[in-house]
Amino acid sequence: MQYSSELIQTMRQALETVMASVPAHQSVFGLKAAVAEYILHAAAHGQTSYDGLVSSASDQIQAIISMLT
Repeated sequence: MQYSSELIQTMRQALETVMASVPAHQSVFGLKAAVAEYILHAAAHGQTSYDGLVSSASDQIQAIISMLT
């Protein structure tokens, strides 16, 4: 799937925002990659707004951490 440069920038910003909200003690190996993958999946399914991407990834952060630990 191809993404516009604007959407790629939006996804990067969303990823950085979500990662900045994760407490250091919960930042496990592979977390950033897993969150990025989730954001890509959300964008592929039509979620393209910054707020929507941040919200949907933030809602899944605990599940992602649990999966990785």
